[in-house]
Amino acid sequence: MTWQELWGKVLGFPTGTPEFILAAAVLLMIFVLCVFPAAAFLSLVDRKLSADVQARVGPNRAGRWGVFQPLADLMKLLQKEPARAAGWREGFWLGVLTVCLYSTAAALPLGSSLILVNTGSSPLLVFWVITALSVCLMFLGYNQNSVPGWFSGTRLAAQSLSGAFPALLSVLCVGLWAGGFEWTRIAAAQGADPAHWAIVRDPFLLLAFAVFMAGGLVVLSVPPLGSGFSLSDIKGGVASGFHGRKIAFFHLGRFYGLFLWSVIAVVCFCGAWNLPTSLSQAVENSDYGILGVKMIEPLVTIVKAAFLMLFTMLFARVMPALRSDQVTDFAWKVLSPIALVALLGTGLWTLWGGA
Repeated sequence: MTWQELWGKVLGFPTGTPEFILAAAVLLMIFVLCVFPAAAFLSLVDRKLSADVQARVGPNRAGRWGVFQPLADLMKLLQKEPARAAGWREGFWLGVLTVCLYSTAAALPLGSSLILVNTGSSPLLVFWVITALSVCLMFLGYNQNSVPGWFSGTRLAAQSLSGAFPALLSVLCVGLWAGGFEWTRIAAAQGADPAHWAIVRDPFLLLAFAVFMAGGLVVLSVPPLGSGFSLSDIKGGVASGFHGRKIAFFHLGRFYGLFLWSVIAVVCFCGAWNLPTSLSQAVENSDYGILGVKMIEPLVTIVKAAFLMLFTMLFARVMPALRSDQVTDFAWKVLSPIALVALLGTGLWTLWGGA
């Protein structure tokens, strides 16, 4: 059953519905049912865990245990008025950045039935987008008519490109090991059992996984590698002049970037959406049939990605921040050589294992 037939049946579309309509409906469903709820839940969990780690009181006023705090924050931001008049160029580059970022949802590998783009270059599309985002962030900072925006835009562009190179090498390791770059091929090379995950079956892929996650922190400017946003001399960077709705959507975009990176890490290194054979057979033999299996796969991927994101958030809270020059030096002088060693080691390991 193709994804068009499956989701046409799930969404109730008649047979023969154009693919672009189905794809638009599926993308909307991904954001409404996956990305937005995950953003609200993980933002609350992040604030709770951060409060515990830092020995302070977390959100506890909006609803029981503060569960409605993400909604309260959103409503507060939507009501804020701009403190300055924004030029059309700022809105233009923010719009281009948003379109480039969320266009990656078409290649987001949540499950075997939720992949709209599954080609030999699917994982590489993300790195093309990173290049476009770097340019957009730079021009977004330039068009804010402020020193913090100008400095932050330049720093973020340089930092994103420096982190993308070792991360790209890490993905090349996975494609070399799996024999191709299609999401389904990478997932099929692994299994549901952690003993069959890529990071266990090839020791060099464990090294590549560490480089990929560190490179993601650099690309997305996540603390402790978030010098493009957090240093006192730039006072919020390219987001320093944002208000209300703009800042809400900007932070949602940053969350989506980390979510996308975590999903790719799960699919490439941590068993993807594979289910245990016994569970898959039990669900398939139930009343839900193959449709039930296809519905569980995205849930497995999202849960794995959520744990990876929480670990990243906790790591960010306990590590000291680095300067922008230290971040780029770390990417070029530490992560890149390690990624090259991992790529060479994976090639030799695959050649030796296949001999």
